[in-house]
Amino acid sequence: MQQFNRRSRLYVFHVASAAFPDLLPTVSFAKKAVKAGAIKIDGLTALKTDPAPPPGAQMLAHLGAPARLGSGLDRRLTRWNEDNASRPEARMTVLFHDEDVGWAVVNKPAKMHSVPNGFDNYYKTFASYLPALLPPPHRCTPRKRPGVCHRLDFRVSGPMLVATSEEAVRALSDSFARHEVRKEYRAIVCGAVGAEGDSFVVDQPLDG
Repeated sequence: MQQFNRRSRLYVFHVASAAFPDLLPTVSFAKKAVKAGAIKIDGLTALKTDPAPPPGAQMLAHLGAPARLGSGLDRRLTRWNEDNASRPEARMTVLFHDEDVGWAVVNKPAKMHSVPNGFDNYYKTFASYLPALLPPPHRCTPRKRPGVCHRLDFRVSGPMLVATSEEAVRALSDSFARHEVRKEYRAIVCGAVGAEGDSFVVDQPLDG
């Protein structure tokens, strides 16, 4: 299977560090765990040179004897899984992918920046997770990494167009420049806001 180049490629230890931040708080810790044979992907011991596992793969980390983890392990693991299932990157979904031409529609969850914004790069961005979700195109010229063709605000969720080929990014950029792309925003509100078709103005900050 084709992969994006080494500079933008995600390895198994990158995913392990993101998946187990409490156990492997840094990439260096994750590398040591993989080297020690403590990480398994779908039952097979992972190697440091292995690429990021595909979506849906099962990753297990065995770090030390279970007795050292203290009591209430089942409860703690259940709580940890529930907490991490709510993380924005866990809700990223590929809605459509043309692997030949090299473009895709990927759902961006709320509370995630589309791209690095220059002043708050602590959190992983939507763009940074794309190499783990989308392989290079089969036929067209691959980009160094998937490119986000437009943006959605931090608190807005919705489908985003992504290009994995040079040809696709040019075509999609031209479509936006010619105003051929139509965007529709929907809001969830509480209470009555009027009859269908009515218009009104909200003169207050919106959060959500």
